[in-house]
Formats: sequence, C-alpha cells, structure tokens
Amino acid sequence: MPGVGPATVKRLEEAGISTTYGLIGKYLSLKEADVGPIEHADRFYYWILSVELPPKYRAGIVHSIGEKMNILFPGIYDKDEFPKL
Repeated sequence: MPGVGPATVKRLEEAGISTTYGLIGKYLSLKEADVGPIEHADRFYYWILSVELPPKYRAGIVHSIGEKMNILFPGIYDKDEFPKL
C-alpha cells in the first residue's frame, strides 16, 4: 500500500491497527446505511488525519483501501468521484 513505511506503521500501531485487515476493518466501521461513498471516504480520510499519518500518502491510502473494498462491496467507493491521484 502506498505510504506504508516505518513512520506510518508506527502511527497505525499507536492507533491500534497492526495489520492491513485492521485498516480495512477501520474503513468498513465508518460506513453506515445513510453514508454515501464520498462521505465514507471523507470519514476515513479524517480518521487518517487524526492519527497523523504522513500527509503525502493520506489520499493514496484512502484510494487503495476504497478500491480494494469496492471489489467486495460494489458501490462502497467510486474512484470517479475523486480527483486523479
């Protein structure tokens, strides 16, 4: 995943995330019935912001997890709604 180097791993571990599965779980936990793809991605982005992951990779992490989850849950993320990275 883009941006997951030693500094990112440390920040994620401090936030209780020690695996990619945990990061996916966090993403999915922010989805609610009345939350569309844009608001969902925003919620995940703001969570990433709150744990102070490196700024250069924040959007890429949201995009990567969103794209992966959209394969399993079509419609959970729409890459066409966001600027190209």
